[in-house]
Formats: sequence, structure tokens, C-alpha cells
Amino acid sequence: MKFIDFVKIKASEDSPIGDLAGDILSDLDFPINESEESMFEYVKFKLGMNGLDDVYELMLKEFNKSLTNDVQAGEDSLLNFIAQVPKAQLWSYYKENFSVDKVYLIGEPNDFYKAYCVSDKSGKALFIDLKSMENLNSVGFVDESSIHIGELTNIVTKELAIQSLKNCVYKSDSGLNKIRYDELISFLGND
Repeated sequence: MKFIDFVKIKASEDSPIGDLAGDILSDLDFPINESEESMFEYVKFKLGMNGLDDVYELMLKEFNKSLTNDVQAGEDSLLNFIAQVPKAQLWSYYKENFSVDKVYLIGEPNDFYKAYCVSDKSGKALFIDLKSMENLNSVGFVDESSIHIGELTNIVTKELAIQSLKNCVYKSDSGLNKIRYDELISFLGND
């Protein structure tokens, strides 16, 4: 579902989100012909100017929930589904909505450098390179079946992955991206 379609559906509701949707539809300056990211930025800016950041967060949460419902109702491609989330919000979206059943940790016990967080339901894995310096919004998906299983591959539960990562003693020159490392542990511990 596109954001503007969500807005049109919500406009008839008697709720803060319904009021916001009605305001969006009547706003002649709303960037309806621009990217969804521009639409989100516009709404966030407008609400922030009026001290209504909580309404923005509620709207975003309901929009994300509607996307989740679309996927559960049978939309066949998780990647098409994810493409509807503005890039600047991808990592937050993944943390809130992607369920992990197992983890492929790649590397030695004292130097894990990759993690594939797998959802058994979708057969997809969220790939996180622990040594990449890119923003976490750039992490991507792969099919679980395409993950190479070699001598350095450890397939573990979420709990064991957290424990293994915390026990991993990285050398200061290992190239570990501490932000990605901390976020991965937080993500895996988020139930």
C-alpha cells in the first residue's frame, strides 16, 4: 500500500490519524507528486512545527502496521513490501517488524564479521556486515538458500547469537563497526 492510499483510507476515521489524514488531503502544499520519502518528511516537518511529533510517530506506526497486514494477507514479495518504507527509516522498520528465528554468524569466535538474521516464515535473511561503515539503512535481504555455509559459518538461535557476539573479543584494529555491532545485539534481543 502506498502512503497516499493509506491517507485516503484513514481520512474517514474519527481519530488523531483520521484528522491528520484529512489535513493532508486538504493541504494544497502537500507533495503528492513527489517521493514517499518527501511526503513523510513534509508531514514530520509540519507536525514538528506544531509540537505534534507523537502524532507523526503514531501515524508512522499505523502505516507500518498496514504494510505488515498487506504482507500477511498475501503480498508475495517481502522486497516489494520493504520498498514502500522510506530509506531513511528502513533500519527502524526492520527492528520493529522483521522476526528472526535463527542467525548465521560468519567468522571465528573471536572475530565474527557477518550476520544473517533469518526469518523461517519468509525464507529471507537480513544481511549485516559488521565491518561495513555504511549506515544501517543500507542493510539488505538475501534468500536463506543463497547463504554460503562454510567452515566459518555458525547457525545459532537468537539467544546464542547474542551470547556469542557479546563473548567475541574483537581486536582494536579488527575494523569492527561498533554501531552496527551494538545495533545487531539490540535487534536480536528485541522481542
